[in-house]
Amino acid sequence: MPRCHPALLLGALLCLPLAAPRAAAPPAPTGAPDWNPRPAEGDLIVPLPCEQALVFRRVPAPVADSPLSDRRELLGDEQASLPYSEFVHEAFLAGAFGRGASAHFWLGKYEVTRSQYVAVTSGCEALAALPAEQRRLPQGGVSWAEAIRFTEAATQAALKLRATALPAEGVARAYVRLPTEAEWEFAVRGGGAVTPNEFRQRLPPMDEPVTAYAQLRRVGRRAPPQPVGLLKPDRLGLYDMLGNVAEMVLDPYRLTRGGRAGGRAGGITARGGDIGAAADTIRSSLRVEYPPVQEDGSPTAPATLGLRVALGLPILTDLTADGALRQAWDQETARQDEALSPAADPQALARSLEEAISDPAQRRAVAALRGAVENERANRLQASERAARSAIGAGAVLIRAFRNEHRGVLGHRAYLAETETALRGRTLTAAETDRLQTARRAVEQYTTARDTSFAVLTGLILQQTELPQKLLQAQLAVWNNENSGPVFETLRRFAGLFVAEVATARSGRTVTPEDAYRRLAGDIR
Repeated sequence: MPRCHPALLLGALLCLPLAAPRAAAPPAPTGAPDWNPRPAEGDLIVPLPCEQALVFRRVPAPVADSPLSDRRELLGDEQASLPYSEFVHEAFLAGAFGRGASAHFWLGKYEVTRSQYVAVTSGCEALAALPAEQRRLPQGGVSWAEAIRFTEAATQAALKLRATALPAEGVARAYVRLPTEAEWEFAVRGGGAVTPNEFRQRLPPMDEPVTAYAQLRRVGRRAPPQPVGLLKPDRLGLYDMLGNVAEMVLDPYRLTRGGRAGGRAGGITARGGDIGAAADTIRSSLRVEYPPVQEDGSPTAPATLGLRVALGLPILTDLTADGALRQAWDQETARQDEALSPAADPQALARSLEEAISDPAQRRAVAALRGAVENERANRLQASERAARSAIGAGAVLIRAFRNEHRGVLGHRAYLAETETALRGRTLTAAETDRLQTARRAVEQYTTARDTSFAVLTGLILQQTELPQKLLQAQLAVWNNENSGPVFETLRRFAGLFVAEVATARSGRTVTPEDAYRRLAGDIR
């Protein structure tokens, strides 16, 4: 066991020696291999040597239908005790596979096990000598460099055994790698399989206590890592994302600064905590830094540091060949010009100046200025796109609230009319009087809420008329892709209605409040 670096955040706990498991792993379901003890529909299987394999699960990450599109996600924790490490920050990601609403990436269903690691790095003879009770244990005690070498060797082995098992886009074939930190946290939070509110919670959605999903510290003793797949899977079908062994990611460790990742790159980033973590400390945002090499020169490789793999895909292979990237860039530039550019294009002006200058130093200075202008314009466009998507989402929610409140008004009015009819012409008891007053108050409250929602909604519609309709239509498609689950079906319909109302308001046609009210209320009578 290598000596532990004193600067590690989890220091002493992560460097304690762990006793070997005392009992064999519970058997997998009949016929299930050790490398996939919990088979499920949708598993992607990539073969390895010695009759081993890696299993991946699809993580939906829908975006707009453009090779330049990505998703903006807020990761981290608003209540982080270490805000410089885990506070909320924005990250951008996009699935390498599929396009638009079907975009996704592939993440390992389990942590890499000892049998998988030995088969790839040491061969079948070494695997045969591995005790059966250790085969499903997660592989710990490997350095980051060894993890990278494993992913390279696993890719080479899969290509030799059955290349078609690795998914492809055009002529580009997938390869095995560590997940990025954004991919890892997006997946542990539930990705597109959960609601936005569930995504932002401290832990992913769970039907039972966290210990039903995560191998964590046990009362009275420090247990070693446990076989993979013993506990419940998350919404995406992934096992042991939290606890058991901490998982290395591809990115170096960075601090959190001003809502973004800091500029300084550090050591190894490990996510998810390990079996030494207490149940009340585990969280989706948990991240730890390790130095790659310790003071004595040995690589850092504690027994509770392991890995989970993902599938990556080269970007430029097909997209540059068929001109898709250039076309997407030109289209985005056109949208920038339509939405944001002044009467004179400062980028074109800077380019003309650059071409007219012969002095190399001045040309470099103007080129730097042009780059800054281009970046600023791109940032402004992205900000406008985010604002448009936020308005569309808010509009959809407001329409739903308005309709619910309008339905409440009609229902309580009908109840009030029935009650008044039933009690007409008689002396009312105290209970009957109270019943009438309660019904009238309900009508009044629902009417106030409905009219307030309508006023806020129409104001929001008018505000969006300042944005180009093409921009709104494009961001409606993005919003629909990002909210593609069945739980959002009604809201997607309302989002389309909101954008249509903006187009009507922009058209200049005379629109009475009654017309807008009738359209927004829909078929509620």
